[in-house]
Amino acid sequence: MSAALAIAGAGPAIAAFANAAADERAENWAKHGIEIAHHFSARECAVEARIPAGVSLPQHEHDYDHLSVLASGVADLEVGGISLRYEGPVCLTIKAGQVHTVRAVTDVVWFCMHGVAAEDQADLEKKVIA
Repeated sequence: MSAALAIAGAGPAIAAFANAAADERAENWAKHGIEIAHHFSARECAVEARIPAGVSLPQHEHDYDHLSVLASGVADLEVGGISLRYEGPVCLTIKAGQVHTVRAVTDVVWFCMHGVAAEDQADLEKKVIA
């Protein structure tokens, strides 16, 4: 799978930086069967994860609130040590500073929506991908 990004208005240097970071992360996740794609607009990024049944996304946190969308499938979302099961489609808000992970019960399509304020496209990509 290629992790190439669709970056509106990005020049070749910005696209090369973003694609290299995304390729490294996608390569690691691909070992577990997770397919990742990044979708950028001017100030937002949607990270699409296709997660096979029984596989979890790495535990992580962000310093800002963000939306997550379980587009299809059944997944357990663990936030702050509490796990709840959801069936897609459903949209969830994950608050800033909350350690969270997603475990696919069935094959799922999961989106993390990051609205990141940045002065330019390079800043946005560094905050979401790096």
